[in-house]
Amino acid sequence: MRELNIALTALREWGERHVVDGPPRVLRRRSDGKAVTAALVPKGTKTVGVREVEFVPGRRH
Repeated sequence: MRELNIALTALREWGERHVVDGPPRVLRRRSDGKAVTAALVPKGTKTVGVREVEFVPGRRH
């Protein structure tokens, strides 16, 4: 399931940038409010779990 979540997050980010009109939703870490994104990282790198994030309204640039 984790692998699918990463792929869906990347597709959502692409859609927010290229398809969706209006303000994007931002995925952020609950503990500190920092924005998170789908990314390629080296094996062994600590990642953010799905239960550690939340969607919040964003602003259009």
